[in-house]
Amino acid sequence: RLADVLTQRGMPTSTFSVFGQQVVLTGEAGEGSSQFVLGSLGLPKFNANPSINNMDDVIKGLNNDTSADSGFHAETWSHKLTESLAKHELLKPFVDETIVNTAFPEGNAVADQFKMVTRIMQTQQ
Repeated sequence: RLADVLTQRGMPTSTFSVFGQQVVLTGEAGEGSSQFVLGSLGLPKFNANPSINNMDDVIKGLNNDTSADSGFHAETWSHKLTESLAKHELLKPFVDETIVNTAFPEGNAVADQFKMVTRIMQTQQ
């Protein structure tokens, strides 16, 4: 994957998908960063209706506490969930602040994806 080669050469890279996780963006395990996956309409607020006040902290705490006898599946789950939450927390405010001045056709799935690409590109400036 091109992003892996650039990362190996010291260039910071990020990969984004606006239509689910894409195999072509996955790359080699342990090489580079994992992809950001967004919907074509943006990033929803994580856990918008928590059942307790500090639920986000509880989720992070439960998935951060692993021990020497934690299984591979548990370690992988905790790592991926924590990584996903961190990426969501990092990217959402930037995407939410973007303004798209270009007119895109309404109700068109491909146009919605291109509009999101425009918003993602704005976060990199």
